[in-house]
Amino acid sequence: MKHIHIIISILVFNVNYAHKNVQLEFKKGKITLITSTSTYNEEINKSLILAEYADILLDSLGYKKDMKILNFQSNKNFLKSKYDDNDGQLTFFRVNLELLDIKKFLNFIHYIIVNEKIINLRQPVDSKNLKESYELVDRIISIKMKRPNEVKELDCFTNYSYYFKDNNYYFHKLNTEKEVDIYNINNFKQIHSVTSSKFLVFLNDHKFDLVEENKKTSFKLSFEDDYSTYYRMIYINEKYSFIQSYNRDKLILLDLNNHTIIEDYYSKF
Repeated sequence: MKHIHIIISILVFNVNYAHKNVQLEFKKGKITLITSTSTYNEEINKSLILAEYADILLDSLGYKKDMKILNFQSNKNFLKSKYDDNDGQLTFFRVNLELLDIKKFLNFIHYIIVNEKIINLRQPVDSKNLKESYELVDRIISIKMKRPNEVKELDCFTNYSYYFKDNNYYFHKLNTEKEVDIYNINNFKQIHSVTSSKFLVFLNDHKFDLVEENKKTSFKLSFEDDYSTYYRMIYINEKYSFIQSYNRDKLILLDLNNHTIIEDYYSKF
C-alpha cells in the first residue's frame, strides 16, 4: 500500500484536469464526419462506426451526393437535419451528452433521404417524432464493424478490442488464434485497460463492469449528479488501480484481487 500513499500525495493537489475540447474531422466515402468531445473518448470511435454504416446506407439507397454528420457533446440534446446554407449538403447535427445510438441515427438518415423531396430541409427537421425503423438499417448493422484505430490517443485500450454488430458491442481478446467473444453490451460510455487480463467498461457515469476473461463483476457508485463526467485510470500495480473523475473530487480505489471498491478515497487523507 506504500505506492498508494505516494500517488495520493500527488493527486490530492491535482483533482481537476484542465483540457481543451477535442474536435476531429474524418472522411468516410461520401460522409464527412466532424466530432467534438470534451476529452478523447470512445464516442469518437462510435461516431466513426456510424459514419462507415452511413456510407453503406447511402450506397444502398442510391444516394449520390456527399453528406455531413456533426456529432457534438453538449448539455443540449437534439438530433436534427437540414441543408447546409453554405454548400447545400444534407447535414445531420447531433448534440448530446448521452450515448450515441447508432441504429436510431441510421434510421433518421434513412427517413430523411427517402423523404428528402417532400420535407422542407431549409429548416431543421427534428428526429424526436421519428417512429420508423427500417429493415435496410437492420441488414446494414448486421455487418460486423471492428473498433477503429485511427485516433492514436485512444490506443490505451490494449490486449482487448470490440466490434459492433446487430446493435451490440462484442468484446474479445486480441492476438489469439480464434476470436472469442467474452463480453457484450448494448451500449457503453468508456472503456479502459486495467491490467493485461482485465478491463473496465463504464455503462454510464455511475455503473461499470470489471471484465476478466469470462468473469464479470458489476459496480454501482453511490453518488449521482446532474452533470456528466469522464474517468481516467491510474495504474498502481496488479492488485490496485485508481479511478479518478475529470470534474469531480472523486477518487475510487479498485481492489482487483477482491473485486471491491472504496469510493471516496480522498476522505481518508
